[in-house]
Amino acid sequence: MNKSFVRIGLILLVLSLIFATTLYLNMGGRLDERIRSQEEMIIFIKVDGEFIGELSFEDIQQLKTHEFDVIHRGGGRPPENKSFVGVELESILEFKEIDLTNREMVIVKAVDGFSSTFSIDEVKENGRMFIVYKEDGQLLGKRAYRGTGPYRLVIKDDFFAMRWVRYVMEIEVK
Repeated sequence: MNKSFVRIGLILLVLSLIFATTLYLNMGGRLDERIRSQEEMIIFIKVDGEFIGELSFEDIQQLKTHEFDVIHRGGGRPPENKSFVGVELESILEFKEIDLTNREMVIVKAVDGFSSTFSIDEVKENGRMFIVYKEDGQLLGKRAYRGTGPYRLVIKDDFFAMRWVRYVMEIEVK
């Protein structure tokens, strides 16, 4: 009977190691990038998996900003009016001189591993998708301080905000 417990313990240990390794690999092993993204308020930009540059808070402030209101419905809470300040996602890609011709999608990734994928046509719809940095007049705040930023992807017509992305750290074009 004692050998059974040892075998079960070894099996659980091996499964735990496999799980931990898989989790690490799925996170991309990029803990340093995630921390840097949050602390320095930067977004990493990639095209077809290749890093092409960073977007800083100063870069975003150079672009044409928009202030807009949406009704936020989510989390089982009653709808509430929210005001956001940010930059259109397409403007960011233009600023980084990314040609969207012959491209199929844009993936917006978060520090916590969440991501949303959008067709190029969705991204090109004017006045729809924004990388925001202010909500109701306040900076979003970093995840470590219970914020939802420093950046957040907001889609104006996403009724339940299901494709919004908090803690944006990377934009990839494919």
